[in-house]
Order: sequence, then C-alpha cells, then structure tokens
Amino acid sequence: MKVWKLSLLLALFASPCVASSVTITTPSVPNGTVKTPYSAIIRASGGCTPYAWAVIDGTLPTGVSRKLSTGTTSLGLLGTPTVAAVYSFTVSVSDCGKHVAKAS
Repeated sequence: MKVWKLSLLLALFASPCVASSVTITTPSVPNGTVKTPYSAIIRASGGCTPYAWAVIDGTLPTGVSRKLSTGTTSLGLLGTPTVAAVYSFTVSVSDCGKHVAKAS
C-alpha cells in the first residue's frame, strides 16, 4: 500500500501603509474674546486613520479645551476664554502609519 503525503504551504504577506502622509488642512484658527464662547475646528486629511492629536508646544487659552471628533479627523477647540493674552501653540497629528504633521 502506497502512502501519500500532502504538504500545504501558507504564505501571508503584510502590506505596508501606502497611503499618502497626513496633512493638517486648517491654515489658522480665529481669534477669541474673553467671556465669549469660542469654537474652532482643526482638520487633517491623508494618511490612514485613526489619527492621534496632541498639543506639543505652548498652551491653549485658559477656559478652552480640545475635543476629538468621533472619526479623529479633526480636533475641536471649545470653551470660553477667561484670560486675555496672546496664545501660541503647536498641534501635531499622526496617522496609523506613524506619519506626523504639525501646525502652529
């Protein structure tokens, strides 16, 4: 009696993220006024989601906080500023492929 051996080869290939790099598409945010509700949206596109947002330099105005969109493609700045001053800050966004964009 002849015995046959059957061999199977399973090959898996991982595809690297080939999407374009992420870009912040909002060029600037509007000025705010003390004791007046403030709202601004910073948007990004490209790359692959989900995005991770961060304030990497400076601080947001006192009374204003950040809120991620449910799809992570935008960062909301919301609140009521309480202290009049000039605020400078830099935000960064990174995509699932570890591409990073920054805007000040």
